[in-house]
Amino acid sequence: MGQTVTIRYDPRDVSEIRVYDHDTFVCVAIDEDHPNLRLSLRDIEAARRARRRELRRTINDRIPTVTSREEPHIAEPVRRRRRLRTYEED
Repeated sequence: MGQTVTIRYDPRDVSEIRVYDHDTFVCVAIDEDHPNLRLSLRDIEAARRARRRELRRTINDRIPTVTSREEPHIAEPVRRRRRLRTYEED
């Protein structure tokens, strides 16, 4: 805990991560919730892409709902009349 370590993994199976401390093997880290699940890096990237597509679709579906609300009326700025310059005579 609190130390910087090196991790190494096989991109074809990222369910196991090997932990090294200064090139000394420490342990193999395994997800305790899914010990028998084998995932490749490609599987994880595909799941991330699918999740991003799903989020984009959700956001795009909500955009018309948000933009269809009536926008508050903003009054146009009042044009100021130019003041005439006056010159005093001595």
